[in-house]
Amino acid sequence: MLKRIGVTLIAVSILFQLIMHILGWEERVPFVTQLVILFFVVFFTGSVGAFLFWRGRQYASKADAERILTDSNPDVLYLRAFRSI
Repeated sequence: MLKRIGVTLIAVSILFQLIMHILGWEERVPFVTQLVILFFVVFFTGSVGAFLFWRGRQYASKADAERILTDSNPDVLYLRAFRSI
């Protein structure tokens, strides 16, 4: 769930910047306001999204490790020689 939210926030920050550029807000909005908007919307949202994605990957790998350790199915390893035909 955290990974999905993180990816969504990253996509929102990129899409917001693209929409802002397509609509031509650079000419109509003062430069200082542009910096504030870009920082809070694009950078902050993208950073929070990246953090949530990273944290979601950590939780998912921890859950996978616990599932592997408690799994009752035996592991099977097939070995063969590299030069066998």
